[in-house]
Amino acid sequence: MNAISDFVADGLQDLESDLGPETFTWKGVEVPCIPSSLKAGSIVVFGGHELAVTLTLVVRKSNFLTADSSLLTVDSDLVTVDQDMPHPVAGKTLVFRSKTYRILSAKEPSTRSHYELDLGDPNQ
Repeated sequence: MNAISDFVADGLQDLESDLGPETFTWKGVEVPCIPSSLKAGSIVVFGGHELAVTLTLVVRKSNFLTADSSLLTVDSDLVTVDQDMPHPVAGKTLVFRSKTYRILSAKEPSTRSHYELDLGDPNQ
């Protein structure tokens, strides 16, 4: 990683600690995250259909790193060697605060330090 990416990842880890133990369940594993309602009500177009964002989760990429980090891509279902867990992708579901959500979009910003998961109704 580079200095900016490390700085952002460290800041996210500090926020996780300061905000308390917020996690979502992905593939049966509890993953630390930072919830945000900043994008709530935004519209994501997925396959020609407009979908409303209910919640956004920010999650550090290091929670999904593999022994060969060159294999990670934002839109793959790649299973990692060390954790046997693919990272979240659009169209899949996860559980946050005992409620199931569909991942409407999974974005990786230019720092490549984390993912931003826009969530919506699981039946959309």
